[in-house]
Amino acid sequence: MSQPNVLTALSPAAFEPVCATNFSFLAGASHGDELVWTAKRLGLSGIGVADRNSVAGVVRAHAAAKEAGLRLIVGARLVEMLPSLRAVGRGAGGEGWQGKVPASSMCANVENPSPQPLSPLHGERGSSWTLSFQTIVYPRTRTAWGCLTTVLTRGNRRAKKGDCHLTWPDVLEAMADACAILMPPPVLDEVWLAEAARRISQTPRSCRLFVAVTRPFDGTDRQRLAILAGLVKHTRARLIASNDVLFHAPERRLLADVLMCIREKKQLDQAGTARLANAERCLKAPDEMVRIFAACPHA
Repeated sequence: MSQPNVLTALSPAAFEPVCATNFSFLAGASHGDELVWTAKRLGLSGIGVADRNSVAGVVRAHAAAKEAGLRLIVGARLVEMLPSLRAVGRGAGGEGWQGKVPASSMCANVENPSPQPLSPLHGERGSSWTLSFQTIVYPRTRTAWGCLTTVLTRGNRRAKKGDCHLTWPDVLEAMADACAILMPPPVLDEVWLAEAARRISQTPRSCRLFVAVTRPFDGTDRQRLAILAGLVKHTRARLIASNDVLFHAPERRLLADVLMCIREKKQLDQAGTARLANAERCLKAPDEMVRIFAACPHA
């Protein structure tokens, strides 16, 4: 089973590389076939489906993609728990770090020549959570598929039913002969940046490596882009534009918030900033992607 030229052969404006289905339990708010048919209607050439520590969501997406004639790449979102790192809170679909970003980690761009450190804008201040490091892995060969499923099986056996415990060596094993996307948290700080830089340097040469750049539309977008551009500068990693999709259409935002509340054991009217700030984590048409990522066409 091979997925040749995954990601790199497709225009970022025509391809959404990161989609979660409802098999990302209590996070994804759309079925795989809903994502596929919406992508087809919007004029996208393809999508990538990667659920949290699972490949279960690809079945319905594959059947729909075959019928729709849409390019589909499939993999998994490998989530490692890092108990030594502490957070101030987390929102739907991601975790946040508290701290400042060192100047050496930043990179200026034309629009924002002197970016300042991002401050924690998501999550509830004062709450402490175990954090996770997230890597999307898309196998390109049959051997790589075997490595990914072996890693997932191993992680499931380490944990109680419904959970999966993965480590960085596990992820490294799954990255061989694959495309991999490092997924930044909502808040960037020196802890995540230092760890990401270390991981970029350790990634196997057979892995095509990317770092996702998103548009949270929370006032930190330009700073976020500058920091991530600085992270990949002088490395073999590249930026790739994504909406980090949780649902196929904006009207599913409320369902995503409800799922988050169930997951975090919160009431909807008391969830505060743990809820999604907007409905942007959906599929978008190619011309819209070009518009919102105009500041980073190289992504």
